[in-house]
Amino acid sequence: MHVKWIMTALLILATAPSNALSSDSYSDAFTTGIDTLHWTVSTDQPLYTVDDSNGDVRFAKPIGGSGFQYIRLDFRCTFTGDFDASVDFSDAMINRVSGTPGNQVQLNLVFGGQLFAVVRSDESPGGDNYHVFLSPPGAWAGAQSTVASQGTLRVVRTGSVVSGYFNGTLIHSGTYNSAPVTFMTFSLQNNGTNDPTSVTFDNFALVADSIDCPLATAADPRPRKPSLTLSTYPNPFNPSTTIALVLPADEHVALRVYDITGRLVRSLLDEDRHAGYSEARWDGRDDAGSTVPSGLYFIRASSAGESETVRALLLK
Repeated sequence: MHVKWIMTALLILATAPSNALSSDSYSDAFTTGIDTLHWTVSTDQPLYTVDDSNGDVRFAKPIGGSGFQYIRLDFRCTFTGDFDASVDFSDAMINRVSGTPGNQVQLNLVFGGQLFAVVRSDESPGGDNYHVFLSPPGAWAGAQSTVASQGTLRVVRTGSVVSGYFNGTLIHSGTYNSAPVTFMTFSLQNNGTNDPTSVTFDNFALVADSIDCPLATAADPRPRKPSLTLSTYPNPFNPSTTIALVLPADEHVALRVYDITGRLVRSLLDEDRHAGYSEARWDGRDDAGSTVPSGLYFIRASSAGESETVRALLLK
């Protein structure tokens, strides 16, 4: 279902890219905590804690854990066309102590299978820096030295040109694609360390040609026809992802996974389900039980003549 936030002209002028005409905007200072209608916390490390009681969102982890570890705040909405997305961070404790390559604060987006991430990092051997991480090709771009513990991470797209900024400084710009943004998150991530680490996020702002969310809000109370909605988190994922379904009535639902060639990979559901919210899980395996390779997959739900499809990116 489609949700629009029409903010003041001042907000649009303050946050929109200068050469883009954007019609939808959304901002969140987290003054009343995390709005679970629009945000989902995802983590693979139970040591992490979340504090949203002080008008912002603080992620923290004591010493412990091993290997790749992350905690994220995932935006549940998708957006299309030109966009300008930014988030402030502060009190970032990401000084690498034990292990390599290091720790990171990130703003990540996926559009048309392209992962574009603005990163503040202390990774070895790069040292304290900011950079853009791109996958594909799975490499840094525009790395610059910094020891900043606060700043603004920002990604702007105009047409198919995408640019990443740190504290207003352009890091990297390139031509990618104009596909819908199906995944956006900001995160605290440990890559191979067991360091204590923390960060505070605040003042998220998004301006886009169109923003689509699964449900209506008090800001947009207009009645609308109940409809099947579908989303997935985390996304990108490894090794599994949760598929969230909202059914407008008790209905039979089929949920299937396809690869980029349109080949059926996995049948997850083919059963009656009650109206409202429910979940399914895909473990990254096909119907034969074999692990599928990294790549872009399409998850499609069909029910009562309706169908919805979301993209899911498996990264290994």
